[in-house]
Amino acid sequence: MKLIITQKQSRRLIKEALGVPKSIEFWVDTFSEVINDGLMMLLSSDDKEVFFTGDDIQEKAVSMGWNSSNDKFLDFPLAEPQLNLKLNIVPNETINIGDDYIDAASFDTSGIDLVNATFDDGKTLPLVVGGIINMEINIPESDYENGSFVELYNSEIKPYAESILFHELTHVYEFYKRILSNSAKPNFEQVANLTQMLNKMGAVDDWDELMFMIYLHLSFELNARISEVYGLLRNKNITSKEEFVEFLKTSRAFSYAKRLNNFSAEKFFDDFELSQETIDRVREYDGRKTSIEEIKNVVLDQLIQSWSVTYEDFLKDFSADETIKIPNLPPKVLSSPQNFLKFWEKRFNKAGQDSLRKISRLYSAI
Repeated sequence: MKLIITQKQSRRLIKEALGVPKSIEFWVDTFSEVINDGLMMLLSSDDKEVFFTGDDIQEKAVSMGWNSSNDKFLDFPLAEPQLNLKLNIVPNETINIGDDYIDAASFDTSGIDLVNATFDDGKTLPLVVGGIINMEINIPESDYENGSFVELYNSEIKPYAESILFHELTHVYEFYKRILSNSAKPNFEQVANLTQMLNKMGAVDDWDELMFMIYLHLSFELNARISEVYGLLRNKNITSKEEFVEFLKTSRAFSYAKRLNNFSAEKFFDDFELSQETIDRVREYDGRKTSIEEIKNVVLDQLIQSWSVTYEDFLKDFSADETIKIPNLPPKVLSSPQNFLKFWEKRFNKAGQDSLRKISRLYSAI
């Protein structure tokens, strides 16, 4: 017997498999509607940017069911977020895959405040007030010139815009939950993230790739990327596992999960590239033809020591608060490039496996 389910049931099964909170979906729908409104406004003007105030977004949210008795609101009481929407007009040939439509996106939380609000029904609840979604959408020249970019958004761009909204709003949702549970204090992951951000060299591509991998493996990034998958899937009519596999090939979450799962400390060291200038400088300093392997160890050791100093500085900054418990890295981890890379290999591989496991549950739900 072949079991047939509706698209609504399919979306519910997918959401349950991924663990995506329903309350995030409400705000994704709200922002997506506002983006469509913004594109309509830009269609009739020469402007390429439009800003929606907190009042604008709140009005749309209320029209879509935002109220203090709504379960989705109670789970994630976001209020008066703002949206800055910008169009970038690009040559047609620059759009090769769906992700190319989204040039940049972020949720600026610097203006967010947590306040208690009393509603007409007498309930007093904490609200997450403010924050700005910044989104830049790439529009092909031909669609901009003939005024078809609103239709393009609804037919092609919308799934990718919504997947990014899921990603960014998942971060805000998890931050809110940490505040409620009194667990918003810095932890190892947050300090490691700050450390990698300050240790991107710009001139050493392979090292910067390692720093990016540290960012990719963080639990809050994994959760946000899994939400991205749902944001894409809910807009696609996938009816078979074969179609799902093809879809996965274009998914950032799947691609990043594989990169984490396949990371090898040994391969990273073997493939670590040195500029000729660096090789010449080290050999001149040593006064001999130092081997490439030795030079790799010297360069990586310097980079790791810089990373360690940054990490330790953050620990000192937090040391005054005895309730904050962030572990020091074991001396063995910092004793050699190989040990440092092995430490991250173990964490990366586990994070990749966890992501692939979640995605495999989704596969079973299709």
